[in-house]
Amino acid sequence: MKIAVVGTVNRDTILFPNGQKRESYGGLLYSIVPLALLAEAGTTVFPVVNLGRDVSGPVMAILSRHPRISREGISLVREKNNHAFLTYYSESDREEVLRGGVPPLSFKQISPFLAVDFFLVNFISGRDLSLETMKLIRAHTKATIYMDIHSLCLGIDGEGRRFWRQIPHWQDWVAQADVVQVNRGEAKLISGSQVWSEEELLSFGRTVMAAGPSILLLTLGSEGSLVVTGSGEDIRIQRFSSYPPSAVIDTTGCGDVFLAAFVSEHVKSGDAQRASRFANQAAGMKCGLSGIESLEALQNIGAEGLLKSY
Repeated sequence: MKIAVVGTVNRDTILFPNGQKRESYGGLLYSIVPLALLAEAGTTVFPVVNLGRDVSGPVMAILSRHPRISREGISLVREKNNHAFLTYYSESDREEVLRGGVPPLSFKQISPFLAVDFFLVNFISGRDLSLETMKLIRAHTKATIYMDIHSLCLGIDGEGRRFWRQIPHWQDWVAQADVVQVNRGEAKLISGSQVWSEEELLSFGRTVMAAGPSILLLTLGSEGSLVVTGSGEDIRIQRFSSYPPSAVIDTTGCGDVFLAAFVSEHVKSGDAQRASRFANQAAGMKCGLSGIESLEALQNIGAEGLLKSY
């Protein structure tokens, strides 16, 4: 099995509410590494990224520890790598400033991987690739496409600060995917609703599914997640509980881990409900961990989707 993972790797500087500071690497690594750890035997993960030469040594060292990860889709570029400065005011409330910036991926860079079985496209910077390139991927591959719209919802000002914005042509973006993931804030922004009643959920689900996806994942942090399936008036919403750790240490990358875990189980079973339970467990475990190196603990999630002790 072959899975291409498209997006951007970050260098992260994280300041926690207690004043502690952590230097790490993240962004797309929070999708790549969990996939390598959780996917079934025989899987090869192909990161397709532009990586700044200034961080190539440590990032390549991280990837080299995982034999399932191929490095043939990584292009080293002269631009400074994306460097995210994350200041947390609470477990989920944060400010993000982005410095540097690698160029968007071209279709030429992605085209060698069109024959993979699955694509996971995770918008880390929001400028990881253009809508035109995304449409070309959809038109030229038979792979199932999983998409986290993530930073498509974030603009960037002259000082590098990220801010919420409506996604230009959002329906065109989600139309290119089979499975789409959004969090609560992104969903409210797209739908234009701040109340989020059951009827509004149904309306939002119908709107997204009408654009083309067959599954919508809505992550709700500590409240778990929703899965929307169906089409037209026949929309079904199922709720899944979170699996909070004994102590929340770092929520950076939890949504990325959620989708990676969902993909790892969904490609095996084809069962969105089973994959959602598994993804909530993985994301809950990630909340109790900090840094890419700590993700090895995800292997403590049992093959049957049940948590082992950790």
